[in-house]
Amino acid sequence: MIKKFIQSFLPAIIKPLHSLWNQMIGFLFLVIGLVAVRSTWARYSRWASGQGEFSDFAAFVCGAVFVILGLGFGIHGFWKARRISRS
Repeated sequence: MIKKFIQSFLPAIIKPLHSLWNQMIGFLFLVIGLVAVRSTWARYSRWASGQGEFSDFAAFVCGAVFVILGLGFGIHGFWKARRISRS
């Protein structure tokens, strides 16, 4: 009887927690990606105006990769949470 109760009760608790976890991680990565946009744009502006050096361009490229990865992981986290909640 207890085994049956656990088999029916545990998935009902774990599934929403798994979905919530993915939403929290997705939000964290979206915030990290959006925070990095400002400094990345500043580096690009300095390099594009001709005042910057190669290090500004290199920092822009690294920042752009960081922003794309952060936003991509954030969107993926929300997408995965939606998939979990629908199944």
